[in-house]
Amino acid sequence: SKEYFLKIPEGKLILIVDGLWTMSNKKRYVVYLMAVRSINQSVAWLISPIILPGSEIRRKWEVAIESIPPEIKKRIVALACDGISGLPNIAKDNEWIIQRCNFHFIKVMERFRGKKNSHIQNKELREDIYQTIRKAMITLYGKRYNKILHHLKKLIDDNNCPKWVKTHGNEFMKHREAFRSYLRYPELNLPFTTSSMENLCGSVRDLLRRSRGFRTEKSRSEE
Repeated sequence: SKEYFLKIPEGKLILIVDGLWTMSNKKRYVVYLMAVRSINQSVAWLISPIILPGSEIRRKWEVAIESIPPEIKKRIVALACDGISGLPNIAKDNEWIIQRCNFHFIKVMERFRGKKNSHIQNKELREDIYQTIRKAMITLYGKRYNKILHHLKKLIDDNNCPKWVKTHGNEFMKHREAFRSYLRYPELNLPFTTSSMENLCGSVRDLLRRSRGFRTEKSRSEE
């Protein structure tokens, strides 16, 4: 409602998003969850979610973001997201600063870590890459940071580096500044994770499970 949006603090806003896929009547849907947060506060305000059929893709995120009231959208200066589904390009098109979720990427890298598998090949190399990426996400600019990047590149270029570890390692190197926007723009108080939205996804998933999905196509757009 208009009264709800009037309560959002004035000034610059950060848009935080995440997508939740679900099944209903044997069809796949994505719940596009969005919230805005003032750069001066820690409280986020939910935007009415958009529910669309099919996969989570850029075009549908554009539809969701366009649903944000213009008076709110024009105050957005940064987008915090998991970095998939074309969201970085949407941020670029809107001239928003992009902050990719550190925790989400760390979870992806943990799959290749092999910590619990004593027989996995190149275990020490995998662990070194994992720990080095984590350091690169939080280390301030300077000689130590440059040394960390040099070491990471050396590890990724190693002939023994597994294919998928190399792929994700190169992805981090290519987009590393998007993981570090919170360090480059401290005045914006950017969140370096989207964990709050992931927690919301969990709550919405539980709600959908209890209600057994969307009862009708009409209710899908209303719930």
